[in-house]
This record gives sequence, C-alpha cells and structure tokens, in this order.
Amino acid sequence: MIDILYSYYTIYQNGLTALHLCAQEDFIRVASILVKNEADVESQTETGYRPIHVAAHFGNLSMIRFLLKHNATIDVKTNQNYTPLHQAAQQGHAHIVTALLEGNASHKAQTNVSNILLLCMQLYKYLLIL
Repeated sequence: MIDILYSYYTIYQNGLTALHLCAQEDFIRVASILVKNEADVESQTETGYRPIHVAAHFGNLSMIRFLLKHNATIDVKTNQNYTPLHQAAQQGHAHIVTALLEGNASHKAQTNVSNILLLCMQLYKYLLIL
C-alpha cells in the first residue's frame, strides 16, 4: 500500500495513474491521500481519459463529488471529445447524469463519432430532466 502511495505519480504505459484506479474502484480515502500529496486530478491517459471520466463510467458518485471538490473539470473531453456526461449516459448511470447536470455539465457536447449523448439520453429517457 505504501509503495502505491509513494508512487502516485507513476504513469503506466497507457497513461493510467493511481488516481485513475482509485476513480474506478471508488477508493476515496486513497484518492484523498494522493491529492494531498499533489496527485493531479486532471492527469490523462493517452486517449485523454481523466479520473472523472473513469468515475463516471463506473458510476462512482462519491468519487465524482470528490474530484469536482478538488477542481476537476466537469466538461473535460477525451481525444474523441467524450465528456464525463457521455460516459455516464452510455453506461446508464442516471445518478451520475443527474449529478453532472446539476453541476452544470453541458448536455450539448458532441463526440467525434456522433451526438451519442443525445442518443443515450433518449434511450434512457433522461430528456425528461432537461
């Protein structure tokens, strides 16, 4: 555990950091220690995914709140222009979609592929909250 904490800056081959892994597993306590030791909440993988994208993908609301509290950008985009809101909508995480929209995430963002956000939101009937 200590080795992980001391190597928070370690970047794996694809750009994943310990903070990305915390976002995936919803490890708030470990993420807090990492951030206190200057881990970057905006660190990104080679494809542009940041910890907030990972937390949104896995439906981890407490991590989303933690990252936003520590100044993560709510509408940050990947290399394909996916935002955390896209990730949450694609995975059907209504609680994350709601939290991001309440935090003023843009519901108009488009990816390089298509307006997948609108399609996902229609599929899951999120348009009722817009």
